Amino acid sequence: TVEDIRIARPEDYDGDGNTDEPLKDEIDALRGLLLDTIYAYADGLGNPIVYDPEAYPYWFKDDNQNGAHDEGEESYGGNPDQGQENHWDGPLMKAVFNYQLAATEPGAWAHNTDYIAQLLYDSIEDLGGTLTGLERPTP
Repeated sequence: TVEDIRIARPEDYDGDGNTDEPLKDEIDALRGLLLDTIYAYADGLGNPIVYDPEAYPYWFKDDNQNGAHDEGEESYGGNPDQGQENHWDGPLMKAVFNYQLAATEPGAWAHNTDYIAQLLYDSIEDLGGTLTGLERPTP
């Protein structure tokens, strides 16, 4: 199946030591690392957030810091009319955009693996996340 594609790529983008896993798994793992980095970065700003792929606009205040979108936790849209402040800076905004792109574009890992891996890697780097063991693709 297309999900099993690896096609002679020796790179270990996600740093797990497995250079035989499907490319989809490499990108999914990088996406998970970015999500953890986004959470840590937002916490460091004093504004914990949580991602909910089932509820637009996907990013919410995580008031109780339990890592889940609970009832009553508002959208983090920065709408002053709703009493919300926008505490997103440039690196965080870029990272959540890149995360969402990788999460919602179903064939991104197959059509342009290096590009998606670069976006995820660069976002982790921009947020000051750990890059140990990760490999940034260079076309």
